[in-house]
Amino acid sequence: KKMTRANFVSGIGGVNTPAFSAERSGAQSISDSTRTTIVFNNEFYDSSSAYDTSTGKFTPQTAGKYLVVSNVIMQSTAASNFAVGFTELYKNSSVITESLFDSRNGNDSRCHTASPSAVVDMNGSSDFILLQSYISVNSGTPEVSDMSTFSAFKIIE
Repeated sequence: KKMTRANFVSGIGGVNTPAFSAERSGAQSISDSTRTTIVFNNEFYDSSSAYDTSTGKFTPQTAGKYLVVSNVIMQSTAASNFAVGFTELYKNSSVITESLFDSRNGNDSRCHTASPSAVVDMNGSSDFILLQSYISVNSGTPEVSDMSTFSAFKIIE
C-alpha cells in the first residue's frame, strides 16, 4: 500500500485525558516557615473530576505518564521582606522536584515565582500529586498569590 499523508495521519490518535487546570482565585495565607499544601480553589477544567478543590490533590484514576506544570507566586504582604521560599511537587508523600528562591543575602524582594514541573508516572488507582510551599518572610504574612496555577494531563503513549 502506498504511504500517503492521509493514511499516515489516520494511524495517529489518542487523548490527553484525564486532564485538569486550576488556579488560586485569591491569595492563600500560610504559616511562616511551614510547608503548606496549596489548594487551587478554582478549576478552569477537569475532564474526569480528578482534581479536588478542597484538598489540592489530583488523583487521575487512569494509569499513565502525566505532564505536570505549575506556576506558584510566593510572596510577603510587606514589600522587600521575602526571605526564602520553595515549592515542592509531591507524588503521594514523596517530593519529586522543587523550585527554590533565597533572598536572605540582601536581595530586596516581595515575591518569587516557582514553577516546578515534571513527567510523573501514575498507577491509576491511588497515586496523587499536589504542591506544597514553604515561605519565610522578614515581616508581613507569607502567602501564595492569586493567579497561581496547577495543571496536568496524560501523555499519549
